Amino acid sequence: MVNHKAAQAQSRRLERLGIDVSPQRLEEIHAGALLQPGEFDTVRPTKANAWIRQGIPPEEHAERAVKRQIIRWAFGITLLFVCTGLLVLLFASALI
Repeated sequence: MVNHKAAQAQSRRLERLGIDVSPQRLEEIHAGALLQPGEFDTVRPTKANAWIRQGIPPEEHAERAVKRQIIRWAFGITLLFVCTGLLVLLFASALI
């Protein structure tokens, strides 16, 4: 269960991420209320709350997530080029 002061702090942190949710609504969600359609489209509340409890500012976590996404894309594109190059070499060696 979250107290009112913690809910206010979480609400301010989420607001910085562009998620507008009142402290009262956060308390209701912690108490087990179901999410309304469109609420928390950007981030799941359980993840955001876990980051906040671990002391990771949401902004820092968002930056890390973007960096991870860029690394995944770069790795995927590199892997695609390597596989394509190997196929070209395979077909070239078959023609020789």
